[in-house]
Amino acid sequence: MSERVVMVTGALAGIGRATATAFARQGAAVVVSGRRDEEGKAFAAELRELGADAEYIRADVSIEDDVRALVDGTVKTFGQLDVAVNNAGFTGSRGPLVSQTLEAYNAVFDINVRGMFFSLKHELRVMTEQGFGSIINLSSTFGERGGPGAALYSASKHAVNGFTRSAALEVAARGIRVNAVAPGPVATGGLDRFAGGDRALRGTTGGNPIHDRKTHFLFPIEVGAAHRETIHGGVVEWRHIDGRNDVFGEHASGCLAQRYGVTTLN
Repeated sequence: MSERVVMVTGALAGIGRATATAFARQGAAVVVSGRRDEEGKAFAAELRELGADAEYIRADVSIEDDVRALVDGTVKTFGQLDVAVNNAGFTGSRGPLVSQTLEAYNAVFDINVRGMFFSLKHELRVMTEQGFGSIINLSSTFGERGGPGAALYSASKHAVNGFTRSAALEVAARGIRVNAVAPGPVATGGLDRFAGGDRALRGTTGGNPIHDRKTHFLFPIEVGAAHRETIHGGVVEWRHIDGRNDVFGEHASGCLAQRYGVTTLN
């Protein structure tokens, strides 16, 4: 994949960082994006030390002009856009729905929903002209199931799934694939902030209090590897911390690569 050009939003930490690193190790040219310029430039330099062509372009995905500039900047720098990983997201603060405010709603939906809309719009604009491309959207198991205290986040990820399925149908005949990866709990700073340090909550994917489930966590680098395999049409493999593997999904568009069993394996 030495000639692949990959763009990753929300690339400066967690899943996004692991995904960008996985692509760089495979020889792709990588554009990383985020809102912290010094960190972004430093991360791009780290990827170049791995032997990859890499650039940082600042973008707030909730601002359409930023997203347009990010996509156009990627094409200007590397000539095309083969793969887009829409990872930028925000969990918000957990709590009962009745306690949530309009400000809290906007904070989550501005990034997770409006940002997804802008990203897909401009990525597909370029990929449609090219006649090829692959898009991976970051969803969540919360996008198919609810969770107590997670109404805003869950609703935003349901929207991601809707965007994914609809966009895939629109562009499938044009040689473009649109898929989503929907992980369960992943050991990131975002999950820690959302869970407030509650390990039991960090192990939930749907918050079903009826079942006593054994918790398994994924590491960001493992999710990043799953993105890499999904994008290139191979079989997706998730490796749990305890070494167990699960395989799912291949050669598809409009699918959700989901791992509900992250918290249910015994």
